[in-house]
Amino acid sequence: MDIYCIEPGQSPIETVQIAQANDRLIFPHVDSCLAIIFILANGRFVGGHVPLQMNLNAPLSAGNNARRITTAMLRIRYYEGNGSAINKLITVGDDSYNGFGPAMDYNLNWIDNQVNPVNGYLHLDSGLVVGGVDVFVNDVNHTLRVRATNVPLPWRYSQNINHLPNGVINL
Repeated sequence: MDIYCIEPGQSPIETVQIAQANDRLIFPHVDSCLAIIFILANGRFVGGHVPLQMNLNAPLSAGNNARRITTAMLRIRYYEGNGSAINKLITVGDDSYNGFGPAMDYNLNWIDNQVNPVNGYLHLDSGLVVGGVDVFVNDVNHTLRVRATNVPLPWRYSQNINHLPNGVINL
């Protein structure tokens, strides 16, 4: 089943999602946003779509929004994911926003320290992809795939979830 993780401005209910091991978790149009993904030891996935601002009337506060979404993801992992360990942390977003000051810095180090993934952390920097990216978790053959928004091919990134590296990759 496809489960969509959508930014709060479009659907506050679907901002944080948990998916079963056989579900596909989809983050449509991650541009100025940040996608956060936990791969759990029990095979499930938790996703959060973090915006620069929670709604049109809110101030820009990427770091605060990232803390709120990460905290909600940790709660869901505990209650719905049976407290399963987080094997891998993945974030996908445009790093160029971090250069505009604290209001636009998602504070990736804070997320990594709070989550403390067993098998490390991968960040995919989508800054070179004009118009944002679509992220697919647990796609065909258990892969993490990223493409330019609404552009079917080529994949900007495609890797089996069990063999994801650590570090930063520019898309």
